[in-house]
Amino acid sequence: MATLTQLHETHMGGDFRDFFINGSATYDYGIPGTNCSKCGEIWAYRQITTFECPDEIREEMADVVDAKPNMPWEELSVFISKWERKVIEYYPNARLLPGFNLQPIKWDIPSYPESDVYFQMGSVIVRDNAKQVIEKNRFTGLCFFPVLLGQVGELKESEIILEDEFDMEEDVIEPCDLLAAAPKLDDLNDVGIFFNAITEFDAYRDIKEKESRVTKVCDFCGCVDYDLPQERQEEYEHYNLNKFIPEKYVPDYDIFDSHIHRGWLMRPEVYEALKTECDLRNCEVHEIKVVNNP
Repeated sequence: MATLTQLHETHMGGDFRDFFINGSATYDYGIPGTNCSKCGEIWAYRQITTFECPDEIREEMADVVDAKPNMPWEELSVFISKWERKVIEYYPNARLLPGFNLQPIKWDIPSYPESDVYFQMGSVIVRDNAKQVIEKNRFTGLCFFPVLLGQVGELKESEIILEDEFDMEEDVIEPCDLLAAAPKLDDLNDVGIFFNAITEFDAYRDIKEKESRVTKVCDFCGCVDYDLPQERQEEYEHYNLNKFIPEKYVPDYDIFDSHIHRGWLMRPEVYEALKTECDLRNCEVHEIKVVNNP
């Protein structure tokens, strides 16, 4: 029986410890959602692109989003058309739609990054040596984009605030406050080079199109409502609990994400190469059995 290796974020012991380890990652260059004037739904595709925002439009895009986050489609479409013309000069097949987030990602972290893999808001940030392992072995399934380092701190593990150390009703404190409290590292030259590792296979979109029922389609914005049958959802939960995956959900990539299992799934040889040359202390690892299709 074939097996895969599941790699995902380990339990950090609370939001504050998670923020201490993984920091905060944001996409500064993106397109806000908008209300469709025809169907009334929020029009936002929630997609992370596999192309970068051209330098020429970064400032304007950030300013527009900050100034008018709820811009009606009639106004937003003017900007999208202009930005898309610039994007396709670099990426001919690219398209921009409401909800798209463009590379690069900005990463702030209150502690000095010592591991080679970090998990943040659906993104996986890896150090340069992990990228080199993937590319050297020609493993398929990932594309890489440089990460913009924001603030890197030198907060120590003994200095983080734990949830049980304060009264939630009296104290107003958030995990991101750790960043403000952290001693700031001024020289980022020795921190390392990091990349946003994006999987090429979109498991969630694929499964919606294949196994969910379409309940409504807007011919103006293209918004599609899906309904996943209850029995199908119960199957997925069964697969997840018992650590297996039917072979029909395994694409022809060495690394991919899954609608059933968290994190990345990868061929065993990929994990062997990574664990040999990379620090994976932030990762939880499981074996997933590939079974015949039910």
